[in-house]
Amino acid sequence: MTTAMSAAVAALEKGGVSIGSIAIAVALSYLDFRPPGEDWREGRPALAAWEAGFAALPAMVATRFDDGGGPPKQF
Repeated sequence: MTTAMSAAVAALEKGGVSIGSIAIAVALSYLDFRPPGEDWREGRPALAAWEAGFAALPAMVATRFDDGGGPPKQF
């Protein structure tokens, strides 16, 4: 994970997320989808719990990233 991504998820872990929840949830979902071997959840339990709840919303379930079963793309 890049320094910028690490700083962003560290800041989000501290809480206070209210505006831009969809953008944040999509960004975290993308971190799960693309960078192979990265685990942004490690050491960020509050953010991981928030993301898990948000990801379970019907709109998020219906619009999950899908690469059609192909191999992960590299950054």
